[in-house]
Amino acid sequence: MGANRREPAPRLGLADEFAKVAAEEASELRLPADEPAAPSSWTAGPLQRLPAAASSLQRAMQQVADESAAADPWTISLQARAEPDSERAIALLRAGLEQFPGDRTLSLDLVERLTEPPTKQSVRSALATIDALLAADPRDKLTLAHHVLLLAWTDEFSAAGDALQRLRDLVFGTEASASEIAGLAFLAGLLLRLQGRDDSHALAPFQVHTHGLSPIVGLPFGLIFDLTSRLDPDSRRLYLHLGQRLAGSLTADELVRREPRLAELPPFDPATFEVGVS
Repeated sequence: MGANRREPAPRLGLADEFAKVAAEEASELRLPADEPAAPSSWTAGPLQRLPAAASSLQRAMQQVADESAAADPWTISLQARAEPDSERAIALLRAGLEQFPGDRTLSLDLVERLTEPPTKQSVRSALATIDALLAADPRDKLTLAHHVLLLAWTDEFSAAGDALQRLRDLVFGTEASASEIAGLAFLAGLLLRLQGRDDSHALAPFQVHTHGLSPIVGLPFGLIFDLTSRLDPDSRRLYLHLGQRLAGSLTADELVRREPRLAELPPFDPATFEVGVS
C-alpha cells in the first residue's frame, strides 16, 4: 500500500500537552524514506511568474502546460508534494488529472491533500475520487484502504467494514506480504477502537514475534490523525505509533519498547485472521 501525510487539528478536547506530544510523534509519518522529496524550486518558477490575479486552477494548468514536454503524472505528483500551499497543490493535481484522467497516483495524492485536514466537503470530494478509482479497478488494495478510512470518518462503519472485508479477501487471495497484513491489521484495529470495541485480535500481526516488516505506507495521514483524535489517549498514542511503524519511522524494537502491550497479544495465525469489524 503507498505514501505521505500532514497534521490537522485534533477533534476531541484532549489536554494541550498531550495533543502537542501526539502531533510531534505523528509528524514522523509524513514522508517515507523510499519516496524522494521534490526540490522546492520545482514549484517556485512557473507558479510565481503567473499573474497574481489568476485563479489557483489557472495557475496550475498553466504550470503543467509550460512543462508539457516533460510533464507526466510522476513529475506532477512530485511538484504537488513539494508545494507547501495546500490550495495550490490541489489545483495542480486537478490540472494534472485534466491532462491524465483517472491517474491513480494523482488521484490518491489529491485525496490526501483534500483531507489535510478532513472536512465534510473535502471528504465528499475525496470519496468521489476514490469511487472513480474503484470503478476502474475494484481490486486496488491501496485505494480500498483509502476507502475504509474515508467511510470511517463519515461514521459509516458498516460500509467501512464491508470495504475492509473486500480488502482482506484481496490480501489473503494471493501470497500476502507482512506489510499488507500489518496494514490490514491497522485498519481493522482502528475501526474497532473507533466503535469502542476490543482490538487485541486484530492487532496480532504487530506482536513482537513479527520480524522484517517493510513499510507499507500510502495511507492518508490527515485522516489517520483526525480519526485517532476521537480515541482515548492511550489508544490514540498506540495507533499513532503503529502508523509510524507502517511508515517505516519506527523499528520493531522501538515499537515494542513504546507499546509493551503488543507483547501480550495472542499469537498471529494468518489462516484464522478475520477483520470482524462490521
